[in-house]
Amino acid sequence: MRVASLCTLALLVFFEPTAAQIVTGSIVGNVEDPSGAAVVGALVTATHVATGRERSARTTETGSFVLSGLEAGRYDLAVRSEGFKRVEQRGLMLPTGERLPVGAIVLELGAITETVSVTAAPAAVRTASAENSGVITTDQAEYLPVLGRSVESLVSLLPGVVSPGGAPQSFSGGADYSVLGSRSRSNSISIDGIVVTDADSGGGKRLSVSQDAVAEVKILISNYQAEYGRMSASNLEVVTKSGTRDLHGLASSFKRHEQFNAGHFFDNRLGRSKPIYRYNVYNYNLGGPVAVPGVFNTGRDRAFFFWGQEFWPSSSGLTVMRTMPTELERAGNFSQSLDQGDRLIVIRDPSANQPFPGNIVPASRIDRNGQALLRVFDLPNFFNRSISRGAYNYIHTQTRRTPERTDTLKIDYNLTSNHRVAATYSGYYATTEGYAFSGANSNWPQIKGNYKSPTRTIGTRYTGVLSPSVINEVHVGWLHRDESNEVDPDTLARNQRDKIGYTAGQFSPGINPLNLIPNAAFGGVVSAPTLSFDGRFPYDFFQNLVNIDQKLTVIRGAHTFKAGVYVEYFDRNMPVQGLLFNGEIDFGRSATNPLDTGYAFSNAMLGVYNTYSEASAKPRMHTRSWTTDFFVQDNWKVNSRLTLDIGARIQWLPWIYDRDDLIAGFVREKYDPARRVYLLEPALNAARQRAARHPVTGEFYS
Repeated sequence: MRVASLCTLALLVFFEPTAAQIVTGSIVGNVEDPSGAAVVGALVTATHVATGRERSARTTETGSFVLSGLEAGRYDLAVRSEGFKRVEQRGLMLPTGERLPVGAIVLELGAITETVSVTAAPAAVRTASAENSGVITTDQAEYLPVLGRSVESLVSLLPGVVSPGGAPQSFSGGADYSVLGSRSRSNSISIDGIVVTDADSGGGKRLSVSQDAVAEVKILISNYQAEYGRMSASNLEVVTKSGTRDLHGLASSFKRHEQFNAGHFFDNRLGRSKPIYRYNVYNYNLGGPVAVPGVFNTGRDRAFFFWGQEFWPSSSGLTVMRTMPTELERAGNFSQSLDQGDRLIVIRDPSANQPFPGNIVPASRIDRNGQALLRVFDLPNFFNRSISRGAYNYIHTQTRRTPERTDTLKIDYNLTSNHRVAATYSGYYATTEGYAFSGANSNWPQIKGNYKSPTRTIGTRYTGVLSPSVINEVHVGWLHRDESNEVDPDTLARNQRDKIGYTAGQFSPGINPLNLIPNAAFGGVVSAPTLSFDGRFPYDFFQNLVNIDQKLTVIRGAHTFKAGVYVEYFDRNMPVQGLLFNGEIDFGRSATNPLDTGYAFSNAMLGVYNTYSEASAKPRMHTRSWTTDFFVQDNWKVNSRLTLDIGARIQWLPWIYDRDDLIAGFVREKYDPARRVYLLEPALNAARQRAARHPVTGEFYS
């Protein structure tokens, strides 16, 4: 054990930094003669059925063998040794990243030209590794019906995995699952070795692939080896399909439509048609050898390709019901403004502390800026109070298009029988079209536009068999994601201050280059509309994630040593979320505001507000982070019935930093109580004095 530990540490010293999860597996077993004695030096060859690729190793002095660095798939195993018949074991299924035991292979005495074939092997019991894991096979990924065709949803079929959110509607979902009670944000998801988990929250994934482009899905639940463990919960590894020696293709279509749905109770009552619910899916793929007859790859065993696309031209219905200011209210006339009990909403004159005569605000008292904001809203279009019960006077229904598309390309090339490279490209393109798109946070159709968020990954993997007992694997992956808005110019114009006559100034107009109107809230109005923009509007930002992974495997007798380094770099470049670059006004009802008129819309007409907030700058963050993981492990096959997994993983997580040093924090050692500034108490005292005086006479209230 001491020697084994020293060997693993010595190996680690010579490793270069690496990245991304490598998803190759191993086949292990023993070769014995009829008496049970070990057969030394027997040649064991594994042949990948789909591509014809071969990997060979000789048995050690204990008769054991390890074939490592193998891609997932179906294998035929052949064992040869002088004085014994050749043994073939066909149809071995090697899952992604699995250490597959084949047990003891017994050679019969005889000529090597004679062959003993085993065409049906018993189900493998995991005796070569202590991990608890599950595998979604190719057939399951292809043929099991999944509502959103998100293959990650299938992991809930495995013991210990639950999806509290249920099946997602489209393949952009599928990351909300918990393993053995852990948080869903603690899982790591990789596609072809490239980490696609949302680096911000961990609660989602940035890339999706077509269900028909998936070869296999493996989830490491617990007790996995030291080479895994980027996150504290599970590791989910998705492997896309590779081409084979024969040409294969597929084309299919799936349809979901509101015509198949039952009508909603309230839609039926109001006489509305069924909301739009259309998820149509079209996909195709093609895979096979890359060959030029008589020139290149004539044996169809060196180069392979796989290409597939899936299209979701989806659309769905979106209905909003709001209480909009009426035409009369926009002119200051509240004589017909009723509450839900059909009682008149009395508008109070704050200067006289009495109701306005006729419940009408005089034209001379109307604040033109507040009036301009109310005129941004659509006019009411629903007047049947017996149905609305005064809860809304405006209904808007639109068809929202959310087209999605995935691209998958994989190239495999055998440089030699011992050296192989593979390159993958995956793209996921999502768009939201209409009023409810990211960046416009209002609860009604305030502004129209498109939100685009394409994600692309490129990865390359090298597997080199340096000798029968030394295997080197290197993987480099890159993920890039953009987010942007395309805004309709007509609806943009009705949200610009100079276009609607909103003349109230702004403390920092330079941070509002589009001259957008402020956000506004109207608390106290039932189903009140809002004016609201995301603090990052208009969207124009991106992120990158690079991961490098190198692993070296050395087989020495009964020990399989493996060590490596994983490096991950992440950067995000975007405006800071939540900044009120355009300002925000609260016109809502407030019992503590002596100027409150009794109704939020009339507050706006008189220029009465509770608070105004505005950011003084709109910084753009350029956050950076690094993660470096080191691991060493020894898989020690003590005998044919006992295997020990021994390993350690060390993770180094430096501080997240900003390129321009814009991240602020509180450092206790730097705080000087003698230099503290009192801001809150003077402001409160001033507010109390203002609230206690009559706004016109200046006298104190009793």
